[in-house]
Amino acid sequence: MVSGKRSISTTLLISFLVVIFLTLVIQTVLWVSNIYTISSTQKEQSEQQYIQSHKGIIRHEVDQVVETIHVIQKDTELRLKNEIKEQVNTAYVIALNIYNTNVGQRDRRDIQQMITDAITPLLTTDTNYHHQPDFTLCGKRSRRI
Repeated sequence: MVSGKRSISTTLLISFLVVIFLTLVIQTVLWVSNIYTISSTQKEQSEQQYIQSHKGIIRHEVDQVVETIHVIQKDTELRLKNEIKEQVNTAYVIALNIYNTNVGQRDRRDIQQMITDAITPLLTTDTNYHHQPDFTLCGKRSRRI
């Protein structure tokens, strides 16, 4: 009987150890699974925060670049407008001087040709685009720009 009790107690001990081992294995698997789920969630949250913060930074930088482009564009337009005004005023003064100097001495067509020859280099741009003077206002008062 002693050997029968030992075998029952051994069996109970082994059964108890197996149950404890299986419980530990299940708890470990659940714990690892829980940690993986938590870390995965934290990773996704970190990625979203990173993306949102960088979207804001990039949006801000793009807005700054757009604003800089607008400022440069306005400055360029103003500078170009002033340069064109200066060129037109210079051409007007040259044309008026040529006209007043030669009005009684030369033919109207000759004066027009002299004015055209004198101001054409002023109206030539870097793109070789030429503006020919319009003499439809000759003899009429033109408005100074």
